[in-house]
Amino acid sequence: MIKPNTQILLVSESLPAQLKAIVDTQMATSRVILCSDGSDNNEHLIRLFKQHCAPKGIDVEVSHLPGHTDTAQIRSYFKALIAQYPDSVLNCRSGIEPYGILSHEAYFGASLPAYYIDGDWLRWLNNPDGYSDFDLSETLSIEDALGVRGLRVTKINRDPIDPSRMAVAHKWAGNFKQYHKQISSLNYYASKAERSLTATINDTDLQRMHDVLNDLQSLQLAQLKGNQITFVSEEDRFFAAGGWLEEHLFGELTNAQSSNNKLTDVARSVTIEWAETPSQPVKNEFDGVALFDNQIMIYECKTRNFKSTSATPTLYKLAALVSEIGGDDSRGTLVSYYHLKPFDLQRAKVMQLDVM
Repeated sequence: MIKPNTQILLVSESLPAQLKAIVDTQMATSRVILCSDGSDNNEHLIRLFKQHCAPKGIDVEVSHLPGHTDTAQIRSYFKALIAQYPDSVLNCRSGIEPYGILSHEAYFGASLPAYYIDGDWLRWLNNPDGYSDFDLSETLSIEDALGVRGLRVTKINRDPIDPSRMAVAHKWAGNFKQYHKQISSLNYYASKAERSLTATINDTDLQRMHDVLNDLQSLQLAQLKGNQITFVSEEDRFFAAGGWLEEHLFGELTNAQSSNNKLTDVARSVTIEWAETPSQPVKNEFDGVALFDNQIMIYECKTRNFKSTSATPTLYKLAALVSEIGGDDSRGTLVSYYHLKPFDLQRAKVMQLDVM
């Protein structure tokens, strides 16, 4: 356990990403001093940071920085801060010039510890006590990781999925050659049934869809009378229209979670909102969200056949949301039942998106 229990942070846009170092069990942090220049954006970041530190028993105080052009005054400021908090450790990751440079100079001169965050590792810049660099513990939840960025989780589902539904989802996902034509037709008719829960299937498709229709009836998600399919509920219709791939993904992630302690939180059907304007919050829903090594992983599931259409609009939307949510601390993955065109795969690579 690291001896200093007061952390000094300089407020900048990267402040949300520093929460993982504050709550890490090895740091034993009880107090955080946020050094701020008083800008409106800083006040917003500080308010969110306080909200997520308070339930963890961490006290957050704000200290106001002097103007950035007076280096002598900045040096005096950090000297006084060290005198007031002689048991402190400096987080250098969130600072901007010249504050970051001069704060490290002050801590180096006073032989006090200073560190920065490198991905999910804490690495020491000044280390008078001989601490080792270490991998940060995974103690954040999805709500923590999104909330500290100003994103409110309004709906989240971690409930286990019925084993029989999961078995069907895994079967469809794992046997592409057998099911891909049936799934394409199922998407079409399930989409047609969006409002009425009912659709009429033509004779050719009825014969082609034999296996998937039997599966839906065995799960009691739909009834088939002649050529007419009727879904029991909207949830069941959504399963047939592509929700099954979301459930398959959730099953795969939860299975991986049991054997990988870096994968600390998994959820599906996650709805978030943030206030672009006070009266008009922006809402988005994600098919899957996970925390791996404290990094936010966003999953978009698609059962659309991209053979005759481009996946580029889907990729652009996913990349924009990933950037909005976490920037360098998030990763986006398109989970597609059908293969993407080479051009779209290259576009995903350029956008730093993964494709499964």
